[in-house]
Order: sequence, then structure tokens, then C-alpha cells
Amino acid sequence: MSKFVAVTGSSGKSTTVSLLAHIIEGTSSVKSQSLNNTIGPLIKTLRRHQKTDLFVVAELGVGGKGQMAPMAEIFKPDVAILTMIGDEHYSAFRGKEGVFEEKSKLFQALKPDGLAILNGDDSFTMNIVEKSLFRHVTFGRNNPNSDYIVQKINASVADLLTFTIKNKKNKIRIHSQFPGEQFWLPITAAVVAALELDIPVKSIIERVATFNPIYRRCSVHIIQDGPCFILDCIKAPYTTLNLAFDMVKNIKSTRRRIVIGNISDYAGNPKPKYKNAYKYARECADQVIFIGKKQTTIKPCSDDIKHERVIFVQTPEEAFDFIKKTYIPNEVILVKGSANLHLERLMLAFKKKVLCWEPACKVNDNCLTCPGLGNKFNRNKILRNKKINQIKSNFFIK
Repeated sequence: MSKFVAVTGSSGKSTTVSLLAHIIEGTSSVKSQSLNNTIGPLIKTLRRHQKTDLFVVAELGVGGKGQMAPMAEIFKPDVAILTMIGDEHYSAFRGKEGVFEEKSKLFQALKPDGLAILNGDDSFTMNIVEKSLFRHVTFGRNNPNSDYIVQKINASVADLLTFTIKNKKNKIRIHSQFPGEQFWLPITAAVVAALELDIPVKSIIERVATFNPIYRRCSVHIIQDGPCFILDCIKAPYTTLNLAFDMVKNIKSTRRRIVIGNISDYAGNPKPKYKNAYKYARECADQVIFIGKKQTTIKPCSDDIKHERVIFVQTPEEAFDFIKKTYIPNEVILVKGSANLHLERLMLAFKKKVLCWEPACKVNDNCLTCPGLGNKFNRNKILRNKKINQIKSNFFIK
């Protein structure tokens, strides 16, 4: 009989699911679903599930109230993982309390003999521990009472992320392919789940070491004789920008640059959010490149403008043109922003001819696999929308 593992949280869901599935594949058969995390894709995953699949691992995400309960009831997890609670989808949940209330409904659908795996550093997830009747284990780096404790974290683009996970039975040194310290969380969540599912320790260590980051989730792309891009451009929640910027701050490189597109998940006036993003990014990098009409919002000091510590461009195409003219071999460039600007094109244009530089093309997929990447979009709105619909119908909608 298959075991069903559900993963939710405000950050780290996709990496946890993908890594856990990768670990399980080393010893067993598994069906997995990540990134597309709403009820429709979940139903498709369950329909594709076969009796020979010993495990089904799925990401359950929510964008509004009332969405988790029906997904949880359909999935009926044996194991439920909550990574962390953050200020996502603020317009729907109005803060962390609302996010927690919605996501915690996953645990109400746990089977009677089910297991909850929780972030012991997160005060919200610990609320589940206090109310739970099911078995649970916790992990963390700051809470000494966690069942699994993370220690000795080291991370950089050159050395990549390593750390130790310790519990009463094991002390495991993890070697990963991730450049950023923040990925200790989803890696640990996946490793703890694998241990609790009785996957052999040796296999877990080997499989983690061979797992590459999800494309555009801090994936590293080294251009021969060119820059080293770190693409982190699927999501850009305001409250977690510092994690990505700190990653750059800790890198030793000939030059460090941060490209910032649109940021999300914040309340109120956007102006102070972009100002704060500028100030902290400026501390972490030699140069910050903003895309869009943000100069009047940020109002940088004249000295930063004079010495080009901050650059403003209007479109992704202008950003690429600037980087192409000014790059230094082996410099590190973090590309951070929401998915709508498709900022992965800044890296792809170093590898292939990119003609589509539409700032926001409405095709909800990454440019790597989009057949429209080599086609120039017509600025006429009717013709542009016709082209978008053609790409969707021919490639994405099957």
C-alpha cells in the first residue's frame, strides 16, 4: 500500500518535495508533484498514481481561504510536513495568523497513525504540536528541544551548502548542490522525512549530494568566460529578500551584483519596501540593478548614482544589454524577482538568441522550454495576445 506525503508551508515546499522524491527514488518507486500545487494538479497526480508506487509526495499550496481542507481530504496524508509560516498572499490572509490557520488544516486530515514533521524554530508550527493527537517530530537550528538539530552550516557558491543533522540515533553530514544557507530548511525537512520513512542513511546522503536546485530557485548557471548567474526568480516575497541577499554577501568573487525585478507579499505602500530592499542589497553587493520604474520610489543618494552602485533600467532587455556590456568573467549575479518578468532570460541570452523580451508575456511557464523565446512579440496588443494564445495552445495546454 502506498504512503502519501504532503508538504505545505510559506517557503521551501517545492524543494522539499522534489528532494524527498529524489531520495526515495534511490530505493523505491515514487510519484511526485511540485510547483503546480493547487487542487487540479493534485487530482491529476492521484489519477496517475499506480499501485506499484510505494510513495506519493505532493506539494499542497493555497492562495486563499478554504482551499486547503478539500485538498487535504482528497490526499489523506500518512505524513504531513510544514516548513514554515510567512506573510504570503497577504491580500487573502492578512498576516501570518491567517496563513497558519489555513495551512494547519492539512494536519486535520492526517490518518490516525500519521506523522507530522514540523519546523521546531517556527512558533506557529509549534502550535500544532501543542494541539496534536498524532505522532510528530520537529527539526531546527535554534530550538534545542527539536528532535533533529541542525549544526555547523557552511555555504557559498564555491563550496556549496554543507551542514550536520543530529538526533539521538544519527549524526549525518549533509553535502548539497545549493549555494545558499537558507536551503538548510527544505533539505532538512526532506532528510527527516526520509529517515522517518526508514530510507537507509547511506542512500539519503548519496541522493542529497546528487540533487540539483530547482530551476529558478537559486539554481546556479556558470557562463564560460562570463558571469555566474544565480537565478532566484520564481518568487520574491518581501520578508525573505534578506535570505537571498545574504547569500550574495557571503560570496567571495571578483564582483557581486544583484538584479531586482518585482517584489511581492507585503502590506501597504510599496515605496518603503523597495527602499529597504535597495539599502540592504547595496550592503550585500557591489552593484544593484533595478528593473522597472523604481528610481523615483527609491531615491538613491547621488554618490551611489555617480559611482554606478545602483543602476535603473526599464525592461529585462535593457538589463541584459547593460550586463552584456559590463560583465566581468566569473563575477556573481543574483537575479531576484517575481516570475512575471521572466528574468531567467538574462542568463539564457548568454547562451542562445533571445528575441522575446516582452516585459510580462502572460505565459505562465519558464522561458527555458517556451517555443516563443526565439520569436519577437508584436507590440500591437491584438497581435501580441494572439501570439500568446498560440503559444499556450500549441505547447502548454495539453
